[in-house]
Formats: sequence, C-alpha cells, structure tokens
Amino acid sequence: MIHVLKKIIIGVIAVSFTVAVALFSVANRGPVTLDLWPLPMSREVPLFALILASVGFGILWGGFAAWLSAGAARSRAREANRRAEVTEDHLRHAEDRSARLEADLKELRAREKVSRDLIDAPSGQRLLVPTSNAVDAA
Repeated sequence: MIHVLKKIIIGVIAVSFTVAVALFSVANRGPVTLDLWPLPMSREVPLFALILASVGFGILWGGFAAWLSAGAARSRAREANRRAEVTEDHLRHAEDRSARLEADLKELRAREKVSRDLIDAPSGQRLLVPTSNAVDAA
C-alpha cells in the first residue's frame, strides 16, 4: 500500500515538474545572444534553453560533488563490511570449536563415569563397557 502511494506521489510530482518546465519554456521563447567571450563564437539561443541547460549542468555538477564528498563514507562502509565479514568468520570458527570441545567434554565425562564404575565394581566381576575401547576389569 505504501509502495503504491509512493509511486503515485512521485508521479504527481513528475507531472507537475514537467508541466512547469513546459510553461516556463513557452513563456521564455525569446532569443538571447550567447557570447562565449574568449572564443570567437556567438550564437542566438532561446532563453529557456539557456536557463534549462544551466540548471541541468548545475544538477549534474552538484551530483558529482556530492558523489565525491561521499567517497570517504563509502570507503569506511566497505572497510566496516570487511571487518564484519572477518568477525563473522571468526565467530563461525569459534562456534565450531566450541561444539567440538563440548562433544569432547561429553565423551570425557562418559569415560570418567565408566572409570568410576570400574573402580567401584566388586573385585572379580567382569563389566562390559559400551565404548570403542572395550575395557576389561579383572
């Protein structure tokens, strides 16, 4: 809903701007002599063309200046993204290592329990231990 409303507002603004430029152009059709002083060139152009070309050039120049001034921010953002990726990679490795260590700890606790059971078993009793390394108690 908001997306559609945004498109409608942008459309209304664009149509209004186009109508304003057209009315401005019709009202300022008179010729103006454009003299590029150091050069031996002189040309008559409609006033609206000169003004609209100047506005267009100003918009392009301003956009270029804004793009240049935002270069440092873009560079900082790229560096922050690289650091975030490295940090995420370190986190993944730490989580993997933690999972392996937890599995090792669980296995060690199970072996410790088996060892305690063997120590606590009455002498002469044979215990069957379900581990990969079968332990026989005598």
